[in-house]
Amino acid sequence: MSPRDNHTVRKVGAIEGLRGLLACWVVLGHMLPAAGLGDDWRGPFKVIAFGGYAVDVFIIVSGFVIFYLLDTARETYGRFLWRRALRLYPLYLVCLLASLAVIPLQIEAYANAPWPHPHNLAVVAIDYETLRDLPQHLAAHLLMAHGLLSGWLLPYGNYAILGQAWSLSLEWQFYVVAPLFAAAFLRGTMPTLVATAVACALY
Repeated sequence: MSPRDNHTVRKVGAIEGLRGLLACWVVLGHMLPAAGLGDDWRGPFKVIAFGGYAVDVFIIVSGFVIFYLLDTARETYGRFLWRRALRLYPLYLVCLLASLAVIPLQIEAYANAPWPHPHNLAVVAIDYETLRDLPQHLAAHLLMAHGLLSGWLLPYGNYAILGQAWSLSLEWQFYVVAPLFAAAFLRGTMPTLVATAVACALY
């Protein structure tokens, strides 16, 4: 085993704590609409009810963590992807299959909820769309590519079967391209910086 294999990446405690708080915020943001709450909240309570802000910060923090890992662990591209896949995929597969099994129950629960809410109606619509194109949705999810295909190829692909897994698809896409970006930036090439600036401006 080489010294590089023995290298241990030091965790940043403040970052880990922030990610935990953001995760709790996201869970709350999902629970409130399902319970028919949050739409008429105002001020800071409205912010709490909208988990999208937490998701945005979570993605930014995750980007920092991944580039920090790439800079300190110095793994090969293949080993990096393999370790990320082992970290995500087994539990993701269990949750995916469990969610697939309870889709009919979820439709019944959300459609008959005593508290009407647009979120609940959207969940029911997505579930019906999922069942209509189930083989395609399942194939995309098994590859964790459902977020990449959503909209232009698979309607509601992001949120089909396991709605919260859209973030895992996005995270996996980032894992695939992040080492390439990191290697290009570490070389400090001007074309990389210009291409990144143009991409950001176009977005």
